[in-house]
Amino acid sequence: MERARKRKNVDTATRTGDDEIHDAEIEVPLINLVHGSRNAASRVDQGIPRAKEATFNVERAATSSQAVDIGILLQTMTQVMQNKNQQLLQQQKLQQEQTQSSYFDKLYRANAPNFEGGPDPDVALNWIAQMETKFKALRFPEDVKVQVVIPFLVGNAENWWRSMEPMINVDENDITWEEFKEMFLDQYFPRALRKKRQNDFYSLRQTENMTVLQYANKFTSLGRFCPKVFEDEEEKMDRFEQGLREEIGCQLASHKFTTFKNMYDAALAVEMRFKLNEGERSIGKKPR
Repeated sequence: MERARKRKNVDTATRTGDDEIHDAEIEVPLINLVHGSRNAASRVDQGIPRAKEATFNVERAATSSQAVDIGILLQTMTQVMQNKNQQLLQQQKLQQEQTQSSYFDKLYRANAPNFEGGPDPDVALNWIAQMETKFKALRFPEDVKVQVVIPFLVGNAENWWRSMEPMINVDENDITWEEFKEMFLDQYFPRALRKKRQNDFYSLRQTENMTVLQYANKFTSLGRFCPKVFEDEEEKMDRFEQGLREEIGCQLASHKFTTFKNMYDAALAVEMRFKLNEGERSIGKKPR
């Protein structure tokens, strides 16, 4: 029994030792696993800033690349727009030249007269009047009038215009017809002479030897220098009536006319009646 007890103690000790060894073996890997996890975590923690820095660098590079691309794109778009605008201006200029050429041909076929210059102011005034009549008949727009009449200036008139171009320092397309007309009349129909014609208009009277037709023609001719009078139909009729011979004007004074033509026709009728009466009196005075 004693032997059996000793063997049992030995077995128990053996198992105890084996268990301790086994526990130690289990304990060592657990410790290693914990240390390994800590080292791995440390390595991960150390890698995070590097990863962030790398990501930032990539993003910064991408942003810089995008900025360069946008700059190139904007520059390209600007160049394209400039080219488009240049092409549009060229097309507009070509269309304008074609339009002017077309209107010039119309004016030429309408037998528009040349103007050579000269000392007679009435010739200059009549040339302007003829051109304006053709403009109206052919329905010319304002922006082509100056350009199409320039070729009709010849001789002294052409030299005058060429001498004016550097002084006015503008393109012919930028000058309105009214501006051109003012420069033209200043040269060929001076202001002092125009003022005299205005005074002649206001002092115009029908003389004994002047028919109503002759008076009306003179009235209309001088009236060009007083456009404000002719723009107002009522004032125009008043001025015409005041210039008629007294015996004719008195016959019209009792009537209310609505147009200048009605007044003119009435003046012709009164004149005709006076002539008939004078003729009858002349016949009655002949000796038998």
